[in-house]
Amino acid sequence: MIRRLIIAVLSGALLSAAPLTDRAESTARAAAFATDPDAVERHLAVWDLSAARSAAAALPEGPLRDFKAGAVAFYEAEYTRAEAQLARALASEELDDDDAEEAQHLLDLTRGARRALGEPTVLRSPDGKVELVLASPKDALIAPYLFEAMAAARDALGGTLGVWPDHPVRFEILDAPEKLALVTPLTRENVYTTGTVGVTKYRRIMMLTPRIMPLGYPWIDTAVHEYVHYLLTLRTRNNAPVWVQEGLAKLLEERWRRPDPSPLAPPSARLLRDAIRKDELVTLDQMYPSVAMLPSQEQAALAYAEVQTMLGFLLERRGGRGLGVLLDEISRGTDAREAMAIAWGEPFDQFHAEWLTYARKEATARAARDPGKPL
Repeated sequence: MIRRLIIAVLSGALLSAAPLTDRAESTARAAAFATDPDAVERHLAVWDLSAARSAAAALPEGPLRDFKAGAVAFYEAEYTRAEAQLARALASEELDDDDAEEAQHLLDLTRGARRALGEPTVLRSPDGKVELVLASPKDALIAPYLFEAMAAARDALGGTLGVWPDHPVRFEILDAPEKLALVTPLTRENVYTTGTVGVTKYRRIMMLTPRIMPLGYPWIDTAVHEYVHYLLTLRTRNNAPVWVQEGLAKLLEERWRRPDPSPLAPPSARLLRDAIRKDELVTLDQMYPSVAMLPSQEQAALAYAEVQTMLGFLLERRGGRGLGVLLDEISRGTDAREAMAIAWGEPFDQFHAEWLTYARKEATARAARDPGKPL
């Protein structure tokens, strides 16, 4: 991270999910919504770009179609085409206020991506499963290490989560922290305050190169962490809230290189122990819309410690079946707290109380075992 990255992981097994919808079914769904402009947004929300593309193409020619097609092009990382279509839609001044606002937002991100990447170097993994897009050719050195780790992660996490993307996973590697603010909804202040180094959104993973960090950072674990987010978005049809996403990403981010869980890092354990004692935990609602938007690095580290132990507690006590039930319910649209209650077998408040007792004991023991260093 920009200041210091706290990485601590538990590992676990989840039940398999149903295979991803194939292209023929995606096209059929798009045809069913051919006259519905909102169908494009619904398909984009679950990263079904084939269906979104078909739905946009089925619209009558005009500014609305340009807007929808531009949105699809943005998700496809076809930035030149996206910019032209979105700009044309806005120039018509025929979009309604909501569509115009969204089109401008996507146009800003599209232009931000073009600025951030410049004339990028694009590499493809030997198995064709990863597309690596580099803002600087200097970072081509990381390619073989990322490709090897992602092949291992694909095998380990695919079996764990039951998701194997049917398309190359795109990584955009940026060479300046402020560039994350160009390509995501984060501000420069968000990036620097919480030390954010990676974001998964718009069906791609955007990360900072370790080359620009004086001491580097565990960038492969971060890449896999973001890949877990990627898989969970597919697995839950983008219904998983931040606390479930971050909890499972922390649990599984080392899964590419070790099967067993890592203990909570001592600095994080100390943060969690003290927050429990003082009743100053970050609430699940405060984590929305992103841990990266919390007011300090300490708050972000605390939030990660909370959700890491919370999802780890479920895994430890209910196993892969419990986690599978949680994800299945969320994918159906069940509220995440209710989904957790179903997976746990008791009301959410009871689960939370039992987790709090567990977390207090674990954090206290871990902090006492190794006092660690300040954040």
